[in-house]
Amino acid sequence: MKILLNFLFIAIFILSGIKTTFAMENNFNNKISSKIETLAEHTGYKYMIIDGVKYKRLWSYSKNCWIDPYWTLA
Repeated sequence: MKILLNFLFIAIFILSGIKTTFAMENNFNNKISSKIETLAEHTGYKYMIIDGVKYKRLWSYSKNCWIDPYWTLA
C-alpha cells in the first residue's frame, strides 16, 4: 500500500509540472518615498526706505533667512 501511495505522490508531483517562482517586488521604498514630500520654497521681497530711496531684499519665508546678500535698489 505504501509503495502505491508513494508512486501516486511521485506521479502527481511529476505531472503537475515544475512551478517557476519569482521574487516579490519590494514595496518598502515606495512606502517611504510616498511619505517624503518636497516643499516649494516660499519667498518674497522685503522693502526698506532710507532717505526717500526704496531698497529691496529677498526673504525666504520657508527658512526664515535672507536669500539676497545685500539690499538693492527697488
